[in-house]
Amino acid sequence: MEKVHDELFIMDVNAGKYYALNSTASYLWQMLETPIGFDDLQRRMMMIYSVDERNCKDALANILNEMMGRFMVVLFEDES
Repeated sequence: MEKVHDELFIMDVNAGKYYALNSTASYLWQMLETPIGFDDLQRRMMMIYSVDERNCKDALANILNEMMGRFMVVLFEDES
């Protein structure tokens, strides 16, 4: 992981690919470094960025699904 200006570059050594994350995706990536629920993540993103609840929820679901599809993140079920 390397930060250059406002972008974060992540290398997938197994696939031989790298991903460039813009400042919004970089912030999301930082939030995902520790376990966080979807609702908490959505609230934090809405506090930082001017986006309504519906658009934020849809955008987060899309990017998280894409990241899970690329094995960049793993979904854990809440055990409580």
